[in-house]
Amino acid sequence: MVLVDRGRINILGVILEKFLELAYKISSIVVADVDTAIPFTQEQQDLLIDKIKQMTGASEVKLKMSIKPELIGGFTIQIGSKIIDTSLQGQLKQIASYLDITLT
Repeated sequence: MVLVDRGRINILGVILEKFLELAYKISSIVVADVDTAIPFTQEQQDLLIDKIKQMTGASEVKLKMSIKPELIGGFTIQIGSKIIDTSLQGQLKQIASYLDITLT
């Protein structure tokens, strides 16, 4: 009710995200945002979870999967402020930057 009374109900989503972030941190749970060109099989998701557990030392990993065909192939993972980009789109952008050209 405090949010409604003070006209801040529009920031409820942000508050919930921060709450979950803190709760996951206390529980040693890592949330990884995964963007992929094509859907992962359950086996691929399980392997990715195991690898993220090794990298972060977390006891549990939650994947937030989304399909982004513009990646062409591969995937990107974001955990907090860290981004791992194995996508073909990312590799093409990296090559373009080496060649000093702009991709659209």
